[in-house]
Amino acid sequence: MKRTISFLSASLLLATSLISPIAFADDFYNLQITIQDEDGDSIEDLREHDFTILGGTDNEIYSFDEVRDGVYRFGLNHKTDDTEYTVLIGDDASVDVGPITLERQAYTVEIEDFEQEDDDDCDDHDFNDVNGHWVEDALEGHDGLICRGVVEGRDNNDFDPNDQISRAEFLTMVIRNADIDLEDFEDDDEPYSDVSKNDWEYDYVVAGYELDIIDYDHYFRPNDNIDRAEMVTMLLRAENVDIDGGSTPFADIKDTKWYADEVFTAYDLDLIVGFAEDDDTYFYPAKDATRAEAAEFVQNAYEELN
Repeated sequence: MKRTISFLSASLLLATSLISPIAFADDFYNLQITIQDEDGDSIEDLREHDFTILGGTDNEIYSFDEVRDGVYRFGLNHKTDDTEYTVLIGDDASVDVGPITLERQAYTVEIEDFEQEDDDDCDDHDFNDVNGHWVEDALEGHDGLICRGVVEGRDNNDFDPNDQISRAEFLTMVIRNADIDLEDFEDDDEPYSDVSKNDWEYDYVVAGYELDIIDYDHYFRPNDNIDRAEMVTMLLRAENVDIDGGSTPFADIKDTKWYADEVFTAYDLDLIVGFAEDDDTYFYPAKDATRAEAAEFVQNAYEELN
């Protein structure tokens, strides 16, 4: 889905503040832009390719995220000689920012007569490493995970479908997939000893905790891999699915396991499939989920539950 954005006129209201940088692996976010229309309503669902960095010595966007509706974060180079940039939004609206440092600067942009049109092509967001992979259908298309802003790639525009997915990454996916507004929880806090406000996943963990998507036992373990049983449980909670008891065709799911009812419910709703082996079907609940498995599961939930 290629997006066309036009601005009939634009005016800028700038408010600058300093916020601690947020670490995301080797990347960071040191610029935040809130985009509103003339009525003060958020302009949502813009993508990285809707923004162009002009001026300065290095105009690359190293990291990008819509942290909540209409609030966009960027990681820009702060080590060059010239870090005064112009951020072009679409074709006609822009905001001057900088000098950019490690401290995150926040700006508000008001755009009048905003118009945003979509068409049916989303090739601009294709990942380099999913062509022909079985997860490709879940990612692409007008209602796929890419166009809906549920997933992001890694370095060099790769999705890394066969890599494991962390608990923080999967929580982020299910919250985005359920269209949960992080702004509703901006005045809340989370109790985990291993998550701080400087962590990129902080806002998602706050929402997950407040909505009982994740449990509390002092630690969230955001960087641990998520296993398939945890993945099922987290997604069903995010989607507010009623849990039913029953049995599954999976030879390795015993009724006494804590996740048995969740796996049955997900199976009954056609959200999950198992692995055929030696005339039996297995779910492998303790197996670390891959990014491809997580993507297909989340997309199935969108298609079956909406």
